[in-house]
Amino acid sequence: MRALGPFPAAPRLALAFSGGADSTALLSLLLPWARARGGSVVAMTVDHGLRPESAAEAAAVSARAAALGAEALVLPWQGAKPQT
Repeated sequence: MRALGPFPAAPRLALAFSGGADSTALLSLLLPWARARGGSVVAMTVDHGLRPESAAEAAAVSARAAALGAEALVLPWQGAKPQT
C-alpha cells in the first residue's frame, strides 16, 4: 500500500465487492490495513436488477462483506438497462 500512497490518517477506502475470490481476498487484506491506521473500508455491491434474483444475490454478497467486518452497501442500478 505504501507504493500507492500517501494516504491520509484514518483512511476510508471504497471497494467494489462482487463476493468472488478476488474481491474477498482484497477486502480481507484491506480491512486490517485500514483499521491499523484508524480507518475503515466500505464494500459496495451493485444490484443490477437485470434478473429477478439480483436483489437477493446482492444482499447475500453484502452480508458476506459485513460478516468480514466491512461497512457494506448495496447500490441499486438506476436508469436505462440493456435489453440483451
